[in-house]
Amino acid sequence: MLRKLSLIALILVTVVTRPARGEKVSLSPEQLRQTATHVVTGQVVAIYQRSEKAGNWSFTKYVAELRVNECEKGEGINKGELVYFRYWTKGWIGKGDPPPDTAGHRGLPHDGQPLRVYLARDAYDGFGTTKDGGFTVIGANGFEEWTPTTAVAESAERLSEIPESIHGTWMLRLTSDDGGKSYRSGGNQPICEVTGKEINFTREVEYSDAKLVVKNVLKTAAPKGASYVIQFTNGNSWKLSEASGSMTAIMFEPAKEQEKAAVEKYRITVRQVKN
Repeated sequence: MLRKLSLIALILVTVVTRPARGEKVSLSPEQLRQTATHVVTGQVVAIYQRSEKAGNWSFTKYVAELRVNECEKGEGINKGELVYFRYWTKGWIGKGDPPPDTAGHRGLPHDGQPLRVYLARDAYDGFGTTKDGGFTVIGANGFEEWTPTTAVAESAERLSEIPESIHGTWMLRLTSDDGGKSYRSGGNQPICEVTGKEINFTREVEYSDAKLVVKNVLKTAAPKGASYVIQFTNGNSWKLSEASGSMTAIMFEPAKEQEKAAVEKYRITVRQVKN
């Protein structure tokens, strides 16, 4: 009797802990790099998408445009160029439960995001093999967070302080603590005062010291306004981008010895009010 109960318990555990039916297991960074024909880092400039239905599935197909910072693997992609790559997702629209299958790519990027992307060209891409000369993101997790703070363009202009054009009171519009996958409203309330040498928060926040003193500023060209990397005396750094009347500050902690790059801890989107 005890043996029979143990067998039933084992079956129940197996069923309860079974992963989503048909979903593709994530590859490790080493597996992604080995599978990819090309690996690039850079910043997303634009994302295009279209949706279509096929049978009981709804497909969303994407093409992203990336300004290349570095091509870490592969040939034919140069620093500063634009590279285009595709990826996709799908969802069940039929009746009842969906059959075993994958939902496509995960961890999708957003406009302006710095990324490392694992790509396949005329090769196996994690889902199948393409032979049309285009780049496809390795499935299902071929996107990886990346920060340019450790690889600033050689052409970056070095400034002694934060440019006057972005001085003033910053009003908090949005906050994110998961790399921009989701945002919360900031209530459009004052969050900090910005001068050439300092950023002073007007209220206590979880993601920063009350006062940040500027160590140096690097300015790089961006397709939609200027982009800055601001390094502070406490070792933290911000990646600041201007677009569509707003600014997004991505906040990084200093890289630890075992890490290749600084780690994002928070991001805020603000609008500026001149004093």
